[in-house]
Amino acid sequence: MANLLIHKKITVFTCLLILLVMPGCFIIKQQKQPALPSLFELNELYEKHLSSLQQIKSWKLSAKMQVKTNTECSKVLLTWKQIHKNYNLHITGPLAVHIADITGSNNHIEVKLSDELKTSDNPNALITEITGINIPINSLEYWIKAIPDPNYPLIKKLNNYGYISELQQLGQVIKYDNYKKFNKKIFPTKIQIIAENIRLTIIIDKWKIL
Repeated sequence: MANLLIHKKITVFTCLLILLVMPGCFIIKQQKQPALPSLFELNELYEKHLSSLQQIKSWKLSAKMQVKTNTECSKVLLTWKQIHKNYNLHITGPLAVHIADITGSNNHIEVKLSDELKTSDNPNALITEITGINIPINSLEYWIKAIPDPNYPLIKKLNNYGYISELQQLGQVIKYDNYKKFNKKIFPTKIQIIAENIRLTIIIDKWKIL
C-alpha cells in the first residue's frame, strides 16, 4: 500500500514537471493585432490632420539643418518665425557665427549676409542664386509643416496614422519622420528634402504656435 502511494506521488510529480518544462505542448491563444486602417480611413485621418495644420497661420521653430551634396556637407542652426505670409529665418553656423537673415513674403525677399544685403521680388530665384540649391522657399512654408503646397500637383504617401511620410512636388522628394505633439498639434520633427544631388535635412527641436 505504501509503495502504491509513493508511486502515485511520483506520477503526479512527473506530470507537473512535464507541464512546467514543456509549454510547447499547450496551444496558446495569441492576441489579434489591430487591423491596419483602410485606404478610406487613412484618407479621413489625413484630411483631419491637414485641416488641423492649415489653421495654424503663425508659428516659430528652432532646428538643426544639414545640407549635403556629393562633395561637401555643412551644418547650421535655423530659427524660423512665420506671421501669416511673412517670414523671418535666422541662420547661424558653429559658435553662433551669423550666416544670414532672410525676411520676406510670397512676392518679396530680403537676404542679409555678413557683408551685403540682397533683395528680390522673386524669392525662390534669389535663394537659388545665393545658395545654389533649388529649394522653393515659398513652398517650404507649407512643406515644413507637412502640408503640400496647394498651388502645385502632388504625389503623397501616408503612414498608418494618416500623416504624410513622403511628398513629391516641384521635382522635390520630401520625406517626413518622427511626428510629435507640440501645443496639442502634431508636427514633423525630421524632414528630408531631396533634389538632384542635394539632400537637405531639418531636425526640428521645438515648435511653438504664435
